[in-house]
Amino acid sequence: MSENFGAGGDDAPRPLELERQPRAAAGAGALAVEICALCSAKVAPDAGSFANGRRLCEPCTMQVEKELDEQAKGGSSRLLPAVGLGAAGAAVGALAWAAIAIATDLEVGYVAVLVGFLAGYGVKLGAGRARGTSLSVIAVAWSIVGLALAKYFIFAYVLVREAKKYGVSLSYFDGRVVSTFWDVLPKMLSPFDALWLILAIGAAVRQLRPTEVTISR
Repeated sequence: MSENFGAGGDDAPRPLELERQPRAAAGAGALAVEICALCSAKVAPDAGSFANGRRLCEPCTMQVEKELDEQAKGGSSRLLPAVGLGAAGAAVGALAWAAIAIATDLEVGYVAVLVGFLAGYGVKLGAGRARGTSLSVIAVAWSIVGLALAKYFIFAYVLVREAKKYGVSLSYFDGRVVSTFWDVLPKMLSPFDALWLILAIGAAVRQLRPTEVTISR
């Protein structure tokens, strides 16, 4: 190779030739060693696994299998925190929707997606890595409750404000306000509310969608 890289003859150093040799070896090694998609560790051909077609090292494979196992259990031990955080999420979403409606004097239906999202996200946080039908049902239930709460907050605000004009003092959770709300709720609903309900439920369920991973060795 000396005739191709300079005129120094056999006695001259040949740095390019020396550098090519380890690179060729590295190229051959690259065919035998792959990189873990999660931790970037080197993985030998006979080690680790493939998850959805991506190479994983053995520790990452074990971690993914553990998480999938927790997901498959359905979260029976996590129902209480899932219910609690789902309720909190639905309440926050309802307050946000009511606040926007009161501030703008418009009931922006698309904010219903936020109610469903927060309800589902709360359930997801409470459930940890677990997934299952029971958790999805909880998220849907809290989404519906959240939408009803938003309607109630808007109604209570208007009723308390109007009552005050006539010298009648009412609190937001006065029994008369609550009973009147249930009486007038059917009249407050419109076909658009069905759409908002569907959007809210969809947003909630998407939060609890299980991770689909296929592991092959």
